[in-house]
Amino acid sequence: MSSSWLNPLRVLSLLKNRGDSVWRKGLQASIDEGREATLPLDGVVFEGSKIFDVLHKDANLASITIIPAARPAVLKILAPQSNPPIFDIITGQITTGRKQIRFSGAGCGGLLDVEINFTPIGEDGIQSVSTLTTNLKVWQGKDAANPPYLDTLINLFETIFDPCAPISFTMEVDGNQVSAGNFHTPKHIEEMEEMLGFAHYVRRARNVLRYLRQSAQIDIFAIIPASDYRALARVSDIIEGKLSYQRSQVTAPPEMTVGCTVEEEKNLMEIVRRGSFSVLKQTEPASLVTIYGKKYEVPPTTSYYSPVRLHILSKKKKKQIVDFRLRIEMADNFTSQTFFDVQQ
Repeated sequence: MSSSWLNPLRVLSLLKNRGDSVWRKGLQASIDEGREATLPLDGVVFEGSKIFDVLHKDANLASITIIPAARPAVLKILAPQSNPPIFDIITGQITTGRKQIRFSGAGCGGLLDVEINFTPIGEDGIQSVSTLTTNLKVWQGKDAANPPYLDTLINLFETIFDPCAPISFTMEVDGNQVSAGNFHTPKHIEEMEEMLGFAHYVRRARNVLRYLRQSAQIDIFAIIPASDYRALARVSDIIEGKLSYQRSQVTAPPEMTVGCTVEEEKNLMEIVRRGSFSVLKQTEPASLVTIYGKKYEVPPTTSYYSPVRLHILSKKKKKQIVDFRLRIEMADNFTSQTFFDVQQ
């Protein structure tokens, strides 16, 4: 119910003597901060209009909502050092109170809620407090191969956490800029870090599902063990060509276990005996990766390490296979790359 026929200032002055804290706090929030306030009618008596008789008839069950006048507005979140510089356009509205102007809106398809409060300080100064909150429920049940606003959200959050990439905003009403400023450090930083971590999982799941030409639904309630996350990250990195390293990126000599047949054992021992640098090729069979609790098969992989020299750390015989624990000595121009074999 609109408050156009109700004078909140007059009611507030009357309530000062009554000591009605619920009404007083609600009206102060509406008048001073431009916020919506829903107030109970129990024990309240109105005079002057027949509509009050209708309201008062069931006053113990009824309430009245004061809705401050609002104007449509748009908020543009900017990061000049990013590409593109405009992350998203937040649509919302501005409400005005005696002591505060407030913008509230939603962006990224509802994943992000934004509120900015502007409070005058001194003669010409204005202090702004911005709050960003997330709503993961928007993703629940969506196509995991095409999560809406995923890249936009990740870029925004990564920039927020980057101290060298400040984020600013401009606000427009009817196409005219009415305010501009910088976003402050978010209040709920831990919540946003958790959201970013889950968004990275969503992106990796998207990469793998698209590569496998599979479909799934996002399940924000799925339990994701660390081992499943690591396995998914590795598969996603292979797909994106990120499982590649230069000598400068490897801080310590890598070690690996290799299972050899009798013939392969002879070849390996010959390579070790020569002691020269060569190309090491390693193959791994098809494996399973878990996405939102469901298992998917990924193709075999082939890894190339070059140039390397091998050192045997241990040797263990198993029936028809011999397991060698190897340390890889890398040349200065060492590179490694892991690929999926032709997709089946």
